[in-house]
Amino acid sequence: GAFLSGGVDSSAIVAAMSQGGRERVSTYTVGFAEEDLRHEIVPDDLVHARRVAALFQTEYFEQILEPNALELLPKTRGCGVRGGGVAAFACGAFGR
Repeated sequence: GAFLSGGVDSSAIVAAMSQGGRERVSTYTVGFAEEDLRHEIVPDDLVHARRVAALFQTEYFEQILEPNALELLPKTRGCGVRGGGVAAFACGAFGR
């Protein structure tokens, strides 16, 4: 599977994985609760990720990080994600 943000890089990876494979590609997306997005400059990625997932007919999994995201912090240890950030939370949200 692949983490899918809906951006160019992750979309290209999902497109490549979908080409010629026999198995349906699993994609994983992390979004934020609407109340948390009020303070963001960048719009939510979920709309784009959902479109890419639909286009390539992936098995799409979505996790919305609620204000209790700090509870995920201990689960991010050992994920192997350098630099942390949203990718570490994605790993914690979906497990390893």
